[in-house]
Amino acid sequence: MIYCTYGVIFHLPGIWESAITQLQTGIQDLPTGGSAIIDAFMNVNETKMYSDWGIGFLIWHSAYFSVCVWISIFLMQAPRPQEIPKKQNAKRKLIALITVITLTIITLLTLIILPPLYQPVLS
Repeated sequence: MIYCTYGVIFHLPGIWESAITQLQTGIQDLPTGGSAIIDAFMNVNETKMYSDWGIGFLIWHSAYFSVCVWISIFLMQAPRPQEIPKKQNAKRKLIALITVITLTIITLLTLIILPPLYQPVLS
């Protein structure tokens, strides 16, 4: 939850502005729709240069793969809630599953449908 909020507040505005600038100046054509999804899986630019990754990546991954692992192990010792009756538990699992599926579909539709709709506005 915290990481998603952090990403939306700090990363998304910069990425969005950069994408709009690229579209307006014609620096690089951004793939949209299905070609964007194919491009995401097929286009790989591996680099080991520190300048490409930056200090933020180093701090995030250092914490994630060291401190956060120990915190998650420690949290396994935390008190657990009392058992929920099976009927309520099944209902909560179904609601969670429907929520995840809905969010996934919305995200995919956003990635596929919205960029072509905004392309004439940005040109």
